Amino acid sequence: MIKFNSLLTVAATALALVAGPSIASSFNGAYWDSNAFSTVDQAIAYTENNAATATFLSTAIDYPNAGGSITDNTTLQTFLGADGSTLSGAFTNKLDKSVFSFSGTLDLIGTQSLKIGSDDGFALKLDGVEVLRHSAPRAFSYTIGSYEFTGATTFELIYYENYGNTGVEFQINDTVVTSAMAAAQPAAVPVPAALPMLLAGLGAFGLIRRRA
Repeated sequence: MIKFNSLLTVAATALALVAGPSIASSFNGAYWDSNAFSTVDQAIAYTENNAATATFLSTAIDYPNAGGSITDNTTLQTFLGADGSTLSGAFTNKLDKSVFSFSGTLDLIGTQSLKIGSDDGFALKLDGVEVLRHSAPRAFSYTIGSYEFTGATTFELIYYENYGNTGVEFQINDTVVTSAMAAAQPAAVPVPAALPMLLAGLGAFGLIRRRA
């Protein structure tokens, strides 16, 4: 029993090294150069059946910065501001006829007010359940609601733009949602750093079995 417990200690230590400490992370963003839509359900279906044109990391769901909207003749990189430096894929497209997805995990407790600003439509899911939406095209306006958070909560915000101006903003308690609200995630450590200890533990287990 002592030898088996020692082996468990070695294995647990190796796994801890792989997981690493907890750190905050940015949100995931995706962009589709798409069709024009009359409802948000059409936009959601498009994202489910087509590969994203580009992906990026989002540090604050507020595009363009400080709310409101700008002409959709703007390029994606300009629209995202500083987050544009994280783009991967095609990103020279204008923003007319496009869809965005923002997703991540929020770490909040208690009833919080929600506010989504959009030009055009959007749908917000928390822990896989839709809690807020505006389906049809509109000029930049806000939709308001609330949600009872119980800790780490996944979210997905789908937003689409047809023609004219474009903009999207996600607020909780009248504060723009930023990566500071994200739940901590394990920091990745290269597997080879922990692999020698894990192999040593497995070798010790084999030696114990042979001597038994």
